[in-house]
Amino acid sequence: MKNQELIHLLARRLKISHRQAEILFKAFFEEIKEALKKGEAVCFQYFGTFYTVTQNPKPKRLPGGKVVQLPAQTKVRFRASPKLIRPLNEKDPED
Repeated sequence: MKNQELIHLLARRLKISHRQAEILFKAFFEEIKEALKKGEAVCFQYFGTFYTVTQNPKPKRLPGGKVVQLPAQTKVRFRASPKLIRPLNEKDPED
């Protein structure tokens, strides 16, 4: 699902204009981004948790054999809730 599809579904489900749904969508993700920048975990019950990890600086070998040092980086990770994963792995009774 792409952003515009999700915005369309939000507008339809909440019975609001497409523009209002787009503003809601953008504000929602801006708040998540700001929380992650502060180092806070963002937890959605029954969905999962977004959190940050710091990757240490490390050397990288280039194709010519030269070694360069990659700087430390902050990365975002996601841990899915068991309540999200469980229904994905259940078999349909029809199978």
